[in-house]
Amino acid sequence: MAEGAGLRVLRVTGVEVESDLAFAGLATLVSQAPQVLADLDDEAREMLRGALGRGDRTPKGLEVHLAALAFVTALGTAPSLVLLDDAQWIDPASLAVLAFAARRLDHDAVAVVI
Repeated sequence: MAEGAGLRVLRVTGVEVESDLAFAGLATLVSQAPQVLADLDDEAREMLRGALGRGDRTPKGLEVHLAALAFVTALGTAPSLVLLDDAQWIDPASLAVLAFAARRLDHDAVAVVI
């Protein structure tokens, strides 16, 4: 229904066997919008790639949070809805960075539902 209303919908569903894999949920989210990742500035893109095990950068606390915020904010170029289902099984690292980003969405065309 949301897609029919013109929203880009990205879904992340927690899976128990992945709950101890850092950034597994973030990887699922990012994989659904590869062009958004490609359009980020080099610093944010490489930090996210490093956090997801696809780059040379070592993930660092605040830097990963800020890169995830840049990604989620960039989703707002089109009205977007991020749905996190079965949050009890989403890895803590992903929940932390996505909660950080969600708390900072202000005038962006993005909603996050957990």
